[in-house]
Amino acid sequence: MSVQTNKKKFYIIKLDECKYIGKNDDSSTYLMKDNTVVKIYQDPYKCKRDYTLLTTTDLIHVVPKTYNFCGHYIIREYVKGSSLKKYVMKNGLNNFIALKLIKFLEKIYNYNIRNLNVNSGYIFITSTNDFILIDAEYSDCSENNFEKLFMDFNDLTILNKFQTATKKYNNNLYNKWFANKKA
Repeated sequence: MSVQTNKKKFYIIKLDECKYIGKNDDSSTYLMKDNTVVKIYQDPYKCKRDYTLLTTTDLIHVVPKTYNFCGHYIIREYVKGSSLKKYVMKNGLNNFIALKLIKFLEKIYNYNIRNLNVNSGYIFITSTNDFILIDAEYSDCSENNFEKLFMDFNDLTILNKFQTATKKYNNNLYNKWFANKKA
């Protein structure tokens, strides 16, 4: 059990009353009774770095709201939906979803956020077909925020369709994202 005070809210985290959602190499995520999510990190430095990235990306409304941060954990808004990866595996990528995804990624790209790791497992699509980046992780690579995402698209066999839709939407954007790749 962990107790944290914040100017906005008082939190008592009882993991035995939380629903386990998932984990990665650095952290585990749980859904709490109040319908918020707590992400618990092994390394407080990584937690602080991700918190800083989250609060930066929060300015452009592409990530869930962040409510609290303390040493080893971050408390955030819970988002219902499906990962883009699962969605595409089940439904494929139609032109409507491709266009909404391009505009979502363009928003991130135009804000010029560096060191942001984005992949298809971190992007959720809601029941209203809106996109949200449920996890923003710091990356040492500052060249292309979407490199891992585009590799995922290739694995999901939607990269060519996404490139074609991007080129149709905005040729300059296509050139920036796919300079040395063919559609």
